[in-house]
Amino acid sequence: MYFLFKKSSRRSDIVRGGSLLFQAPANAQNINCSGTVIDESGQPVIGAAVVEQGSNTNGVISDIDGSFSISVPDGSLLEVSCIGYQTQTAQPGPDITIVLRTDAEMLEGAVSVGYGTMKKEDITGAMVSVTSEDLVQLPVNNAIEALQGKAAGVVISTAGVRPGEVGSISVRGSNSINADQSPLVVIDGIVGQSVGLDMLNPQDIESIEILKDASATAIYGARAGNGVILVNTKKGKEGRFTLNYSGTVTLEKIYDRVPMMNAKDYIEWRRWGYYYAGLGPSANEPSIVSDRALFTSYGADETAWGNILRGWGLTWDEWNAMSDSELAAFNGTWDGSRVISTDWTQFTDRIGITQEHSISASGGTDKMNAYVSFGYLDQNGTNIGQDFTRYTLRASVDINPVSWFKMGGSMNGRVADQEYGIDASGGISGNIPSSLHDKARNIFSYALPYDADGNRITYPGGDTTIPTVVDEVGKSVYSRLNYNLSANIYADINFGELWSPLKGLSFRTTFGPQFSLAQNYRYMSADCVNRVSQGQDYVSSNATKRFSWLLDNMITYVRDLGDHSLNVTLLQEASSYLSTQMYNMSGVGVALGMTQKWWGLDPDSVTTLNSPSYNSLTESTLASYMARVNYSYKGKYSITASFRYDGASQLGEGHKWAGFPSLAVAWNMHEEEFMKGIGWLDQLKLRAGWGKTGNYSVDIYSTKNVLETGRVVHGSEGTTEYYTPTDLANNAIGWETTTQYNIGLDFSVLKGRISGVLDLYQNYTDGLIFAVTLPSVSGYDGTDDNVGRTSNYGFDLTLNSVNISNRNFSWNSTVNLSFNDNRILELQSGKQDMVSDNLFIGGPINVLFGYESAGLWTDSAEDLAEIAKFNANGHNFAPGMVRPVDQNGDYKIDSNYDRVILGNTVPKWNLGFNNVLRWKNLELSIFIYGAFDFIAQTGQYQGGREPVIAMNYYNENNKVGAEYQRPYFNTAGGDSYSGILLQKDASFLKVRQISIGYSLPQKWVKSIGLSNVKFTAQLKNPFSIYQGTSWMDSDYYQARTKNNNSSHAGSSYLKGLVFGVNIGF
Repeated sequence: MYFLFKKSSRRSDIVRGGSLLFQAPANAQNINCSGTVIDESGQPVIGAAVVEQGSNTNGVISDIDGSFSISVPDGSLLEVSCIGYQTQTAQPGPDITIVLRTDAEMLEGAVSVGYGTMKKEDITGAMVSVTSEDLVQLPVNNAIEALQGKAAGVVISTAGVRPGEVGSISVRGSNSINADQSPLVVIDGIVGQSVGLDMLNPQDIESIEILKDASATAIYGARAGNGVILVNTKKGKEGRFTLNYSGTVTLEKIYDRVPMMNAKDYIEWRRWGYYYAGLGPSANEPSIVSDRALFTSYGADETAWGNILRGWGLTWDEWNAMSDSELAAFNGTWDGSRVISTDWTQFTDRIGITQEHSISASGGTDKMNAYVSFGYLDQNGTNIGQDFTRYTLRASVDINPVSWFKMGGSMNGRVADQEYGIDASGGISGNIPSSLHDKARNIFSYALPYDADGNRITYPGGDTTIPTVVDEVGKSVYSRLNYNLSANIYADINFGELWSPLKGLSFRTTFGPQFSLAQNYRYMSADCVNRVSQGQDYVSSNATKRFSWLLDNMITYVRDLGDHSLNVTLLQEASSYLSTQMYNMSGVGVALGMTQKWWGLDPDSVTTLNSPSYNSLTESTLASYMARVNYSYKGKYSITASFRYDGASQLGEGHKWAGFPSLAVAWNMHEEEFMKGIGWLDQLKLRAGWGKTGNYSVDIYSTKNVLETGRVVHGSEGTTEYYTPTDLANNAIGWETTTQYNIGLDFSVLKGRISGVLDLYQNYTDGLIFAVTLPSVSGYDGTDDNVGRTSNYGFDLTLNSVNISNRNFSWNSTVNLSFNDNRILELQSGKQDMVSDNLFIGGPINVLFGYESAGLWTDSAEDLAEIAKFNANGHNFAPGMVRPVDQNGDYKIDSNYDRVILGNTVPKWNLGFNNVLRWKNLELSIFIYGAFDFIAQTGQYQGGREPVIAMNYYNENNKVGAEYQRPYFNTAGGDSYSGILLQKDASFLKVRQISIGYSLPQKWVKSIGLSNVKFTAQLKNPFSIYQGTSWMDSDYYQARTKNNNSSHAGSSYLKGLVFGVNIGF
């Protein structure tokens, strides 16, 4: 379309526009035009768009020599544009030369920096911008997922397999040990307190700016220690009315990188465990007598034992009729292939189907513009019973009745219903049921779901800690209903329009209320696995309400006076947060069951109604003042200084207020006279910044004495209620303060062909907030205090390249590479390690600490001699066991001397590599993501009798090259160091998405009255390029261990296929 060729600062606009061009046929009224496009230095401009002015279909792109040829109607004009240059018009002719001049406006475009905007050339801090085109390039369900791979130093974790879950965001790693690590989210100028980024429909986002260093984030002071994400949503624009529709359908399936052992292999594995425990014969010489002791004596139900007997060629009745002497004399041949192997995931898994629809309308005049959108998402998870439904509504209006006054507002609403699924876990961890898929993988493969009469077996295999997952749909439910509503109301007065001497001076007031309500509901019928022993239905509910508001009053002064540019901002801000919670209203013997889902519990419909066991109310306020000055001279030199003063109610008297200064400078070196002669250099900008930010993530009432209730018996007088303090209040708690240093380089060469940003940073955080243990003689358990210090350092690198750009084909690449590491410098006891918490002076914040593995002991003469030396000191090593590293060489494995830091659980390196290839109207995008240099704590080891993955384990038939030790039937004995093998290399490199899009030709689209139609298809997680541990998907490991701490975390992952369409009216 023609508008795609207008002057733009976005490379994708120009290239995409080129793919939509169609050469108009020549006729008697047309003239043939040819020529060359060059820049001011006489160099050919490759990939310039040469179009007939006013035409949507007639145009070409200059080739490698800058040459072009086009046929246009007589009397028309040519319009020529290219990234990095001003758009030019020219008269067509037989041999013309068109000179494009550098577009300085491309560098001067306004960028949101928080509490206002600045010209790109004046930016001094470390920040990255993501446009709406970048966000919707791939069909995604939430804004957090849309940010994956778009910004160096910004790590987006995978959401996991449960529908409705969103990934977490980390900006430049961890500065604190205990405080929240999430960045501050600001939506249309309103700080998110009761709502977050996940409540927005990606289709409603205009742009996202991520502020990474203190010189950029210090204006948000106390809440900006982990970076700031600025979200600007779409608004109506002056011009004609537009209507847009976007829809996607996603098919997903859960996969396991390695299967569980089938019945035959598991029975053999368990026999080896029995053998190594000295309780039975070798698995190479099985006996039915040993199997009876191994399985029935440890709880195998009748049906499961009957299935094992198939391997011996017997039925349960035949076996039951045999005497002990007949069993001892039984010489049948074992054939494990006759045992039925149950894949329990068939009862829990399904093809997950998600449909999402978004429709938006916008328009406006010079006096008013408006935007409205509605979104609907229905996500059926890959686990049966897990679903998510979301409705979003956004509306905004801006009114400009007179030149000096403007007002407007916006509203974002969301209703989300999340079904967490069947609670067949035997309990709830963190109020959320564990993954049903993982529970299914825990059930014995030799067990069967139904007995001979067709009745469900509650505990297949006889283990009462592993309930069935069969027929639980509707019998056990855990749900959450969320309501979110936020608004933004503003008024803006431009004093310069009222009186010219005040040109550049404006005042803006903004009010932003936010509300959220979360209702949790748990229902279990009398015949679900968790209530089978109680025989009564059970229902419980709880609710959390949050309300917050923010009020900004801001004065801005912006003036350009010749070579001097000044931008001054003064701010007064106040905010309040209120949360009320009601816990554990529950009842048994529910008559109405599911109909009571969100209506509370009616005493008439339950046998027993329990009163709320816990209610709470928390309230906090924050008052702030901020000043920022940006000065620029000749567009070459810029300096930005800011100071924010915050006061938080939850801190103690005398410690509530803190100041957060910042200072940054920038040098646009390419504007210097001595750089003007370098024709291939477009931009070279050096930046340096320093600043302080804060974090006050402490319990709201940690500076107050907390009382606990209890009762004491006074003889015949009965009981008396009393109150006693538990933790000692600490009024001296102050802020965690992070001091940040940043140096950066922005560059662009070859007319935008190659560009990039490099930032190096070093952070120091002081006054870490810890829960400090007090001596028992004090009468208190502990208190919070500011102790400890950390450092955080690394670099971010972004490289963009236009690899190929010609008439019909283009190829663009973006690489984001980041390195981050941190160190603990001090702890609560100064330089003393806190070993029990895995915190060590000089070590990273997130580490695993324990014994290091040297592999497995073998039966070689050398190993047997070493085993004897260890066993002489009280150990019980044997071939096939794990061999821990004896760090001090004393032949004693001692927790004080032989445990070491095994590695970091957070990746040091993160890589994102995105490629976009376009051929005519066809677009292909491939996104590769990797994380490196970290380890994971897995749940796979050879202990106990629970099912395990099909692994390479040591036994008498596999002594060389085994990865895991010999199995042990009893976790209480056997290999004391089996847990050493839980730690695995988690580095990975994978293709996260492959998407393809096709835009219908404009002549087809226009003929049916539309402006654009685009079809898309995407593969999600199609394959891995490298996995440090072959059976684990480390990308999902991080998400799933965070959400549900599954023992099989990381072995399962999702693959998906997405189909989408975008239509513009």
